[in-house]
Amino acid sequence: MRWIALVFLVALPLAAQSKSLPWFEGNFDEALKEARERNVPVLVAFNQDEEQSNEAIVEVLYADATFIKMMARCVPVIASIHEHPPVKVGGVNRCSRFPAITCAQHRILETKAREKCWGDQPVSTPSHVVLHPDGTEGARLLDMVGAGDVEGALNVVRKKLGAGLTREQLLAAKQALKSGAQALAAADVVTALASLRAFEKETAGTPMALQGETLNSGIATALDQEIERCRELVRSKQWQAALRAIESGRKAAADLPQSAAFRALETELLKTADGRAAKKALEAEERLKPAMEKGAAFEAKREYAKAANEYLRVVRDAARTPLAQQASAKLNAFAADKDIAALCTAALVEHSAELAFQAARALLGAGKAAEGRAALSDIERQWPATQAGQRAKKLLSTGG
Repeated sequence: MRWIALVFLVALPLAAQSKSLPWFEGNFDEALKEARERNVPVLVAFNQDEEQSNEAIVEVLYADATFIKMMARCVPVIASIHEHPPVKVGGVNRCSRFPAITCAQHRILETKAREKCWGDQPVSTPSHVVLHPDGTEGARLLDMVGAGDVEGALNVVRKKLGAGLTREQLLAAKQALKSGAQALAAADVVTALASLRAFEKETAGTPMALQGETLNSGIATALDQEIERCRELVRSKQWQAALRAIESGRKAAADLPQSAAFRALETELLKTADGRAAKKALEAEERLKPAMEKGAAFEAKREYAKAANEYLRVVRDAARTPLAQQASAKLNAFAADKDIAALCTAALVEHSAELAFQAARALLGAGKAAEGRAALSDIERQWPATQAGQRAKKLLSTGG
């Protein structure tokens, strides 16, 4: 008989078998629900104690690496009415015969599975019944079987279902959807789109892929709104903010239809002098980020003079950008602390002169020549030894 050959192939203790076999831990209705979510079959295995074919199935088939691997593409349910000695698995009491679950769990599963698969008929063991996610039967295997037999029975249902998910893929897909929805609620379209792409990767070709439509639609709406916000920033002459938003939106919508609108806005803005100036300022801001980080590192070590010099560099070379405003706030905080101010006097003087020089340049740029030149003269007189004082002197000499 076939089972005799199998018994002598492998002599594993019962407690050692199927430790890697991921028997389903919930109740029978939950197993069907998971099968529907993952679009995979349910494999119900009926097994009893102290019978040679059943023992051979447990010791050989359920310990077979091929069989264990194929369980990732179905929901495996073990149905056994018997009680077994407990065994510690990860510090938790489990069934010694089926260590992935408890005896209470496989006994409850057996009751519901028996009603579903056998009705009023006596249960034949060992046996394996393959169910569709809706609970209808797709295939039935009686007595001793091998991994190939089970794979064939599972494929009967899989061919009708199409692509399905492993449990890990299901969890990853759900997490991606959740992260995407949270990012979208926070107006973080870039993260939302990355989450959508992760979801699509996990669920490609499966019915669950349709669940991404809500997130996809939300992202499209958010991008359309962002395009309109960019236009409003341009209309209100917030050049840097507009360019920053346009670049961010263009990157976020890289492979979406909205990317063309962002590119068009960017092209039009960069045709203007204000747009080109904003682009130059943002490039300077990007270059000066390492200086800002160095300043923060020096400040953390209480090397205030070095920190002040780095912050001053940001204020000077990334003028009128948000990063320069942050650096200026740092220097103002240093100036407000007399002990720190005493350690970086030169940088703080340069900071005051630099802010005055930038204000004077702004007046000149606004067409207020007389006021601008008067401001430059004040800088030259008040801070003659500073870089800003020297630049003010030079600008005045050239008719600035």
